[in-house]
Amino acid sequence: MNNESTFTRHPRKTLTIIVVLGVVLLDLVAGTALNAPMLGRLDIRVHHGLSPNFEGPREKWGPYEYRVTTNSLGLVDVRKREIPQRDQGSRILFLGDSFTFGLGVPYDTTFVNRVAQAMASRGIEVLNGGVVSYSPKLYWLRAEDLIVRQGVAIDEIAVFIDVSDPQDEIVYEHFMPGLTLRNMARATYVWLLRHSYFFHNNEALTYAVTMAIRKLTMKLPGPNTDQVGILVDSEEAIEGRVRWVMGARDYDDWGRRGLELAAANMDRLIELARLRGIRLTLAVYPWPFMVGKPEYIERHAGFWRRFAGERGVPLLDLSPAFEQLVRDHPGTSIDAWFLADRAHWNPEGHGVVAQAWLAWRNGLGPWPGGKP
Repeated sequence: MNNESTFTRHPRKTLTIIVVLGVVLLDLVAGTALNAPMLGRLDIRVHHGLSPNFEGPREKWGPYEYRVTTNSLGLVDVRKREIPQRDQGSRILFLGDSFTFGLGVPYDTTFVNRVAQAMASRGIEVLNGGVVSYSPKLYWLRAEDLIVRQGVAIDEIAVFIDVSDPQDEIVYEHFMPGLTLRNMARATYVWLLRHSYFFHNNEALTYAVTMAIRKLTMKLPGPNTDQVGILVDSEEAIEGRVRWVMGARDYDDWGRRGLELAAANMDRLIELARLRGIRLTLAVYPWPFMVGKPEYIERHAGFWRRFAGERGVPLLDLSPAFEQLVRDHPGTSIDAWFLADRAHWNPEGHGVVAQAWLAWRNGLGPWPGGKP
């Protein structure tokens, strides 16, 4: 009978395994303790979202630095706070993408926070469900997760629809909530990024693993979810996302399909609100290159105006508000109300949106809770 230990029989292999396990454990301990906290997170129910109770270092968008804080629901907020399922007052949930989120500006200057301040005297709480690169499919999934799964009481939903939404709709067309192979592959990547010090701080390795996971997910059974990746990854990514309003070629190639998907998912959100007795409103707005070009505005705002009219949903078109700015300030470029990326609002632009939305919403009648 051989009483030799495994180490005695295979000293090199055993020592190698011990060293490797020790290095991996040290890497994970160091990463968990030292890696910078991450604002964004994978969400198998809603594709992606924000980490709850986040208060990390300043975020960057081009030359702009700004601080982001989230509440217990993982929604961007003016401060960390616990959000109960039900509140004594009423609640309005804003849904949108990076414009609603407030990309590139201090949160207290965003239009959603300005609305929240105005609503405080009425006893109405405002929640901001805006997340970068959201679109109608994720608006619907986020609302469903908050209202149905988490049981958060919402009295009114205000959806801000962006001109880049059709492209995002194509990207998310085949996203399936739950523990799918694609979601698990993405979850592994995000877990390593959060907890591995070596992976988190090694750009070459991060890029290599990103490409490997991307190739793997494209080979998995089911449709490819990155059908317009060429637009996402191009050097003209921001402009590419909105080309469908500029001409027939991009509109025919993918813009029409994106709008069809957006409309179908918006119908799902409208039905969710109807079944729960929640009032829902829509808003559309132009990017600066669209101001003064009615054919561009009509392709975006006109589509949603017809959509809302057919369903009896109130819709605010913010295009006239921005066009009025140009008339009221002759010699001033429309860029004065936008960041240097020539897309997102600066604090002054957010002020315009807040003022216009509040005036429009006041004209619709009582606020949640029957408040005038």
